[in-house]
Amino acid sequence: MKKIGLITIFFLFAVLKTSAQKAVEFNDCQVDYFLVNAQSPPEWIDENVTLNEYLKNYFKDSVILKKTKGRVIIGILILEDGKTCCKDFIDMTGKNLNAELFRDAVNSMPRWSAAKQDEKPTNYLQHFIFYIDKGTFIEVGRG
Repeated sequence: MKKIGLITIFFLFAVLKTSAQKAVEFNDCQVDYFLVNAQSPPEWIDENVTLNEYLKNYFKDSVILKKTKGRVIIGILILEDGKTCCKDFIDMTGKNLNAELFRDAVNSMPRWSAAKQDEKPTNYLQHFIFYIDKGTFIEVGRG
């Protein structure tokens, strides 16, 4: 039992040490509350472009992203009216990406359909995990 515990601790230490995570929390989102679970989650509704394509287009001139491979986590607050606000950002690429640029991309997004709780629109926080591969964004998870 003691051996398993030590192995787990060393594994976690190794993962944290090599992931070079840099978390940034923004205070732009002026809301009294938000949900992380709702009866009906928010949805991307732009029919002309996917979320991944939106991010790729937004950062198309970014030299550093064209050279980047790795993951980022973006906390997007989708408000009752469908507007978006960047709540937080975690850079797991080791490239020291500019968190403010990601905040600007999120805050400039087209409107979403709002999450609903008891048939009423509500504020909702969704964390997206994206793998960036030389400027291309691939959504690999939500939480």
